[in-house]
Amino acid sequence: MARLRDCAVAAVDEYKLNLPLRHIIELGNKPLGRRSWKLTTHEMDVFAIPMDQIHALLIAYAAFGNYIGKRCPDHIPQDEFRGLLVWLRHHRYGPVDAIAPAKADVSEFCWLAETVFGLCPELALRYFQKRELNLASVQGLVS
Repeated sequence: MARLRDCAVAAVDEYKLNLPLRHIIELGNKPLGRRSWKLTTHEMDVFAIPMDQIHALLIAYAAFGNYIGKRCPDHIPQDEFRGLLVWLRHHRYGPVDAIAPAKADVSEFCWLAETVFGLCPELALRYFQKRELNLASVQGLVS
């Protein structure tokens, strides 16, 4: 587990170097459409997302897709990190290719964000809600 946390810290640090905040945060409150990984200043206020946690939240969300066995998960920069996320899934649920959709929910995301990244579960919940709201809006489920 310690190695998994070390990989998470390294992935966050790599994102901080390669993806500056100016490429993540956009001024205003216009919907971002398919770029749900980005944030507007309005979303940061509404969901109370601190600027210093953005990179960790981005990586945690990408890691969650890999952890649950999503078919086409977001990219994670390190092969070892991806492998350790699979190990964690197997450790919690046995040798499964993917976690059942009923279990791959917001509570599992919050658990992963807290356990691996040391993020506050309430912050992880707010970020997950932001991402899900963006996804629903792209799919035309909300106006």
